[in-house]
Amino acid sequence: MSWTGNYYRGQEHPDFEYVTNPGPGDAGLPSQQGMAFRPIRPAPDGRLHIIDTYASWQATPKLLLAAEGDYVIQRLYINSAPVHVSGGAAYAHY
Repeated sequence: MSWTGNYYRGQEHPDFEYVTNPGPGDAGLPSQQGMAFRPIRPAPDGRLHIIDTYASWQATPKLLLAAEGDYVIQRLYINSAPVHVSGGAAYAHY
C-alpha cells in the first residue's frame, strides 16, 4: 500500500496587466521585457488552496488498484466568496 498527500497554498492572480496598444493616458508606464504594463487596482489578494491525495495497492502480483482525489478552493479577493472544485478517479491495472 502506498499513499501520498499534497497541499498547495498561493496567490495565483496577477497584479498587473500588459498594455499592447498604449493610449494617450498610458505615457510613462513601466515596462517588463520591453512590453508596457499597468497595475490592476485594487490588486486581487485572494488565495488558492489545492489538496491532492492518491493511494495505490498491489492487491495481487498482477492487479494494481489506485485512487486519486482533489479539492480546490479559490478566492479572487480575501473577502470574496470561495469557489470550490473537487474531483476523483479510480484506476485498475491487470
